Amino acid sequence: MADVSTLGMRAAHDTAARMTLTYHENHGPDLVGKPVGPVLFVLGKESPPVREVILEAERASMARGGRLATSDVSRETSIKLARVAVVGWEDWSWQGKVDVPFSRSLWNEIMDDAANFWWLAEQVDRFVQRGSGYFMSPSET
Repeated sequence: MADVSTLGMRAAHDTAARMTLTYHENHGPDLVGKPVGPVLFVLGKESPPVREVILEAERASMARGGRLATSDVSRETSIKLARVAVVGWEDWSWQGKVDVPFSRSLWNEIMDDAANFWWLAEQVDRFVQRGSGYFMSPSET
């Protein structure tokens, strides 16, 4: 029988889970869904910074009278969420450099280029909303 006191969810959401980055459908039908290579470390939806972005989006929805957000607003929300949810990466290559260490400033620079990298934010958003990877240590996901 499990000790229920050990089953709290906060720690699981505050501990980053591993998200394997995959190619988007716009990269080509033969690549879609295949791993790109890098892994992102992503906080769960109950972690305080992520929860605040989600609550902000819910408040905005209520202010619109429950109407769906436009695609631009949805994309902006995904980018805001990705900015706070991603706390690290591994095997990241960028502009010809291999194994680039994670930095918040580089991640924000990438997210600032929404015209090119919105698909990263959308993958992070889906991962967070599905709650993928939680209740497992980062090495198990």
